[in-house]
Amino acid sequence: MNHDTTTGPVSETESRPAGPSWRRVIGALLTTLAVVVAGLPVTLGAVLWLSVSVKSYDTSGQGGPFRSCTADSTACDGGDSVGAIISVLLIIGVFIGAGFAGQGVLRWPSNAAGRWLMAGFAVVVTVIVAVIVLLMLNPWLFYTAAQH
Repeated sequence: MNHDTTTGPVSETESRPAGPSWRRVIGALLTTLAVVVAGLPVTLGAVLWLSVSVKSYDTSGQGGPFRSCTADSTACDGGDSVGAIISVLLIIGVFIGAGFAGQGVLRWPSNAAGRWLMAGFAVVVTVIVAVIVLLMLNPWLFYTAAQH
């Protein structure tokens, strides 16, 4: 038997690589992307709800919550702070969920740093996808804004 017992077991710090492998990085990015895509309806709905909640709107029944108060409005109500807070929490919740899911695959040595890194990636992807969705749904919005 050629079994050398002079060297002890490798310590945990020596056997662990300095950072995650490329497979884990790609897997973490894909996992984060999947959570962002799955949460996109919630995120877009929360953004719409936020935009409606922070504006004052006509409550006279002549235009509903999508009509901003004007000088000729008969009744006007301020923004809905509870709706704004809930919608912001929903948006942040999707980003945090994506961060946790990505860190679960990435296994960065610092859990907090990995979660922040993946949540930041989720924010970037969400903004890009939201702009693409808005361009597909309403291209004239950006066209008319560029004309002025």
